[in-house]
Amino acid sequence: MERVSMEERITEVLRRHKKLTAKGIAKRMNLGRRERGRFASALEKLRAEGQATLRDGHYALAAQGRTFEGVMGPVHGRFAFAAAEEGDGEDFFIPGRFLRGALPGDRVLLREKASRGEKREAEVLRLLSAPEYRASGTLRRQEDGSYWFYADGDLRQELPVFPSERGGAQEGDKVLAQVQRAEDGRFHRAAVLVRTGSAEDARACARAILLAEGIAETFPPQVLEAAESLEREGIPPEALEGRLDLRESLIFTIDGAHSKDLDDAVSLRALPEGGYELGVHIADVSHYVRPCSPLDEEAFERGTSIYFADQVVPMLPPALSNGICSLNPGEDRLTLSALLRLDESGDLMEYQFCRTVIRSKLRGVYEEVNALLAGEASPEIVQKYAPVEAALRRLDALTADLARRRRAHGAVDLSSVETEFNFDEAGCLTAIAPRASGAAERLIEEAMLLANQAAARYAAGQELPFVYRIHEPPPEDRTDALFDLLHRLGIKAQRPKGELPPAALRDILASVKGGDLEMVVNSQILRTMSKARYSAENLGHYGLGLKLYTHFTSPIRRYPDLCIHRILSESLCGASQSDLLRRYSGFVQAAGEQSSSRELRAMQVERQCDGCFIAQYMGGHTGEEAEGIISGVTPYGFYVLLPNSAEGMVRLEAIGEPCDYDGAVALTGSLTGRQYRVGQTIAVRIEKAEVSSGKVDFSPIR
Repeated sequence: MERVSMEERITEVLRRHKKLTAKGIAKRMNLGRRERGRFASALEKLRAEGQATLRDGHYALAAQGRTFEGVMGPVHGRFAFAAAEEGDGEDFFIPGRFLRGALPGDRVLLREKASRGEKREAEVLRLLSAPEYRASGTLRRQEDGSYWFYADGDLRQELPVFPSERGGAQEGDKVLAQVQRAEDGRFHRAAVLVRTGSAEDARACARAILLAEGIAETFPPQVLEAAESLEREGIPPEALEGRLDLRESLIFTIDGAHSKDLDDAVSLRALPEGGYELGVHIADVSHYVRPCSPLDEEAFERGTSIYFADQVVPMLPPALSNGICSLNPGEDRLTLSALLRLDESGDLMEYQFCRTVIRSKLRGVYEEVNALLAGEASPEIVQKYAPVEAALRRLDALTADLARRRRAHGAVDLSSVETEFNFDEAGCLTAIAPRASGAAERLIEEAMLLANQAAARYAAGQELPFVYRIHEPPPEDRTDALFDLLHRLGIKAQRPKGELPPAALRDILASVKGGDLEMVVNSQILRTMSKARYSAENLGHYGLGLKLYTHFTSPIRRYPDLCIHRILSESLCGASQSDLLRRYSGFVQAAGEQSSSRELRAMQVERQCDGCFIAQYMGGHTGEEAEGIISGVTPYGFYVLLPNSAEGMVRLEAIGEPCDYDGAVALTGSLTGRQYRVGQTIAVRIEKAEVSSGKVDFSPIR
């Protein structure tokens, strides 16, 4: 017979009698003399855990909130967060004593509790799904000789490592570890699986992060062999049947200087009847990656290529991504082309999609094209681009008009700082800087945006099963929070009734452009926005202000693009709508969900890996002074963004006095009255950089 605990017996009495003194509870439980000590401890435990309340000498059960399922987010030693699976996925704060041993990613049953702060609180009632959990981190040796694993990412706590489970790793090593769950949920430990190198080496740290996320840096042998076989075969004559031959057309690519996977090319020609034909020619990866093949299954699993620092983890093997699919100059390549007819001012009049074969005439580089368009190019660059200069200048003018009209129609242009890494021939990081974007980048971006819109229009017009790129309007609670902040900042912005139109956000950004508040408003609008994702259902793209949008232009790097190429190609070859619906309806649903998940994973990994390289670079400059801009403020300090794109934190301890936080944009010293406000310029000293976590610490220079 199962034994009932003292806590359960007390709870049952209070459930029947609502409110009683301790003596009254004990009397109704008919306690023996030997049980009284345990009774007192159990009663205090119920009160301490918030399950019972004590008022005026009477105990009562605490009001129990709703129960619901959720997914654990970041887990710290003394608290954690979980997102509800229902509704809009709101985050709940979970005090450490109510965690029940849950780890990031666990599905849990939660019960809402009375909140002690601004964030809603909950407790974990039980684990519904507790998958194997692996994390990257650093191994540290304590003074007593024991080893502890300091985890990165969402598991922000230290776990002991048994001597037999250290895997030969030593003090300061970057490792991949598996968390060994304790049966009581209280004292987990870690077992080292892989040592990747020193925690002070960004490449070792990046490799551990990839391993922790289950991202393979290499491909299975059968996938590599399939790709290499396709590259060896080349383009047989039968592959050209039914394709429009554009090999003599003036087609060229523009990419970064170090890019190897060239999946898009452009062309422009004047039409006899007036206007222009803009050609956007995309590598026909779907010709090589067939449904259900090992290549396709691997690409589906990866979902996207991952780029960080000077490295790439490709979605497709190099024999395809850098070989037979890459639109290298002077080589025949199979493509899927969007032929877009524009009037003199750049308005899209008509469009046509064709299966094509091209031979790129030139491999353009962003920096070189920017110099050419600005009239600052060297004679060598002018000579290189002479065959395409006229097309480039006309494209520049047309796409500038396209960008202006996009903004006029309400598209929201949000800015974010990306880092460009410079390495020497030995692979050593020599400099970091904000990634520059000029006329050439805008030219290509606008051409791709137009082709993406046309592809979505074609699919919708033909009622094809498809993967759309969607971006839903911001949730109402986030919109309320945005306008509350704007009001507190003194920005006059009227909250529209109903759904917030994108043009309203565009106008807010325009009102603060160039001022001290531009950074905080831009950041808050980013937080207000929903996340863009992939879906078989077209819901429009809020941020671009478009009713139809997809991703068509990067099938080497993104699976959803490859997915829709497959469908578009079959449609162009005469497949009926009913046949395509029968074969692809389930596929596009699965592809949309998988691609959204993999995109989110890639973004998180790229950010973490870039952070390790930035920290390693900054670690070589500790003790130096720099001037930056306060980019964010929290109750425990503020962030400073340096001109080289590195961001670090000035903690309260470094400020040297207690500070009052206004809940939005400023900290004020309680002793000196000195204020630290977002957008303010401040001089700082670089104090510390931790490569393993990607964190950089500053101190203010008074």
